[in-house]
Amino acid sequence: MAQSPFHMLSSDLFDCFNVDNIHELDEPHRILIADRFTDALVLLLKAIGYHHRVRAQDIELRDGIRKWARDTLTIATGRDEYLLRHTIDMSASVSEYFYPLSSYETKIHMATASAAAFTVDDATMDPETCKEVEKFSQNIWRGMPQQTSWCRMYADIISGYAEYFGENEPFLGNLGSIAWTSYITANSLENRLAKDLPTHFNDNTPYSETTSACTDLFAPYFRSLTGFAAAYAVAIFKPSREVEIPLLHWVATIPHLITFLNIWNDLLSFPKETIVGETCNFISLTTKARRLRRSTSNFVVEGGQWTLRDTLCEAFEQALSSTQVLDNAFMPLAQVTSKGLRAGLEGVNADVSEELDSGKEFQSAARLWTSFKQGYIAWHIQCPRYKLNALQQKLREKPHSGPKGSGRSS
Repeated sequence: MAQSPFHMLSSDLFDCFNVDNIHELDEPHRILIADRFTDALVLLLKAIGYHHRVRAQDIELRDGIRKWARDTLTIATGRDEYLLRHTIDMSASVSEYFYPLSSYETKIHMATASAAAFTVDDATMDPETCKEVEKFSQNIWRGMPQQTSWCRMYADIISGYAEYFGENEPFLGNLGSIAWTSYITANSLENRLAKDLPTHFNDNTPYSETTSACTDLFAPYFRSLTGFAAAYAVAIFKPSREVEIPLLHWVATIPHLITFLNIWNDLLSFPKETIVGETCNFISLTTKARRLRRSTSNFVVEGGQWTLRDTLCEAFEQALSSTQVLDNAFMPLAQVTSKGLRAGLEGVNADVSEELDSGKEFQSAARLWTSFKQGYIAWHIQCPRYKLNALQQKLREKPHSGPKGSGRSS
């Protein structure tokens, strides 16, 4: 039986997590936390049955996105193809890892949308474009034209996404398009909060348990805006223009899909964000909020107050729970054979349309989900952006038992 997150993190190896503010730590301590955290991730990945595999490049897809980048992205960003090469490669790998069973058309839609979104997140836009990006959603709601080439490109991408994914089910086009749009709005807010946290999180604000109560829900709310999880979730179940899993077969899983996408991104981003001392993220904001509320730690720590270790334990619980809920939502209904499941794990192409024609929609949904699950995690581990080389190495090593420790409760 797999360890619970509490027992995973109870080892003395993770005592370095007993801190409250990453930003106040010196660099060696932050590096130690990042390194120990990869050990914890190995345990969590084992608990969900993760098997790390590197997926092959899709030559047709990469040719397609490079052509699009030359024709569109370079103009919209004012950067040449050489400067955009890492963004282009990262975006192509999104589709290669997330949607290995999908058609070129589904893959290119997701790769180009990802590339556009990544150019906002890399903080290299000129000031004029940054200012207009803040007005992007407002211009849509007011029926106003977008004023910069980047904003016009992004609007075209969202329009194409809505048309393709909403062709048969308008709900899907709407759901994903809203996610892409909200991301732009939230990104502008995130840039502001990176410079100055909200008043109720600010160290100069006089605290009380009453005034700080409003901080409890801010971190998950803010996290729900700053990603585009719904847009990625929609694409799982539409592998081609002609083939899609009926909405009612998976719509009930949307909240858990969004949780899965967000929390695994948070966890796999944590090492790189820790090393630079970033505080405007889900894990740091949650830790801050719980300390403001005088929450008690579940681990044996000096003072007994909530620490980063408790937040990571909660995040592990969310990651484990959302993954298991989704597995259980699809696997029993599909009655997947071990051979069929293995095909999903390895991203082996199969004729999904034949399964749909023969009434095996749940089996197709299970394989698409399983392939996405494995690919989503593998993409983060392989992507240079996340600096997870140490985790790659540890996943190649033989598993071993870590030192034991003690906690307060389970």
